[in-house]
Amino acid sequence: MPAVTPAPAAAAVTAASKPKPKANERTVRTELVRLRNSRAITSTQYRLYNGSFSAALASEKRLHGTRKTELTAVVEYLYNIAASGGLWPSRLPALFETLDRNRQWWTTGPLLVSGQRVEFSDSELVWQYYPGQGIELQVLGTFGKADGLYTAGSAAYPQLVDLLSEMIPLAAKRGGGLTWEYYFKFDGGIPPWTSAMSQGTGLEALTRAYLATHAPVAPLLAVLVLLFAYGFLRFLAQTV
Repeated sequence: MPAVTPAPAAAAVTAASKPKPKANERTVRTELVRLRNSRAITSTQYRLYNGSFSAALASEKRLHGTRKTELTAVVEYLYNIAASGGLWPSRLPALFETLDRNRQWWTTGPLLVSGQRVEFSDSELVWQYYPGQGIELQVLGTFGKADGLYTAGSAAYPQLVDLLSEMIPLAAKRGGGLTWEYYFKFDGGIPPWTSAMSQGTGLEALTRAYLATHAPVAPLLAVLVLLFAYGFLRFLAQTV
């Protein structure tokens, strides 16, 4: 269940209606089929993601007002990424986690105010509400939480490991390394985009977790730190 104190509803933002797919146009379903047929994802993963998409569409039909607007917006972003050819296998975990959490929130959670951060009782991830775009994974906020757990001391290290165990599979393979992307519009950024601040905080969190933990977790974190550092340096080079 969502864990947040109910708040007054923000003004609903009307989501653009989804365009009707044309013949041979990429859609979420056709891209998932393509990835399965090319063995980029397994049949089990295909059924999981396709089922998640079907559940979101079914919930969208039953919702009204702000709740429908927000879930529709998240579905729309997923559709646009698929249509542009950006539905990479490494992006699927984050994209469908976002879809699932929005379906969960807007069917069971309270309405939110702009910028409100929320969490779910079965997860350490931090989400933030952007009116007209649903709740989105707050990469910077989540890694900031990880840093706070490290600073809290050894008693909080198991929670730190749980948090990073959730975040690591949500990284996309980009630029030869790992990158945590944002999948919504913000300050001129068109999804998928990323930021130096969030990636730098992520590198710090992974490094601290490596220092705080022991085998067999530490060797894996060491490799991830190197992969992420490489991708982060490539990202910085491209922005100069």
